Amino acid sequence: MEYEMENIDKEELIYRYVESYNAKDVDGMMKCVIEDVVFRNVAGNVVNMEVYGMTSLRELAEKTKDLFRTRKQGIKKIDFQGDLVRVDITFDAEFGIDLPNGVKAGDKMSVEGYTEFTFTDGLISSISDCA
Repeated sequence: MEYEMENIDKEELIYRYVESYNAKDVDGMMKCVIEDVVFRNVAGNVVNMEVYGMTSLRELAEKTKDLFRTRKQGIKKIDFQGDLVRVDITFDAEFGIDLPNGVKAGDKMSVEGYTEFTFTDGLISSISDCA
């Protein structure tokens, strides 16, 4: 039987996931998601990255955690829409490495967007980062 989460429980889990993300605590992030989690990155309504499963999400998180010297995802607003939770976010970061596109270590970025979460059995089952 599927566990039905209350909104307060979803909110607490989202905050725990975001705090782990900001701290680059990959183990903490993985404690918040189901084994077959789906992660998507969406820019301009186009999915530009999609990974399936905790193992793939862990690999992505480990590979990208040094991309930024510092990073902070801030929660502006949480909107509960039935099974979906939309979180308006801010993202501020300082790059930790030089990139082929000309971005240099030390360059800063600041964006706003939203993340959509769904839940299964008391854990996050999908994450869609949208900008």
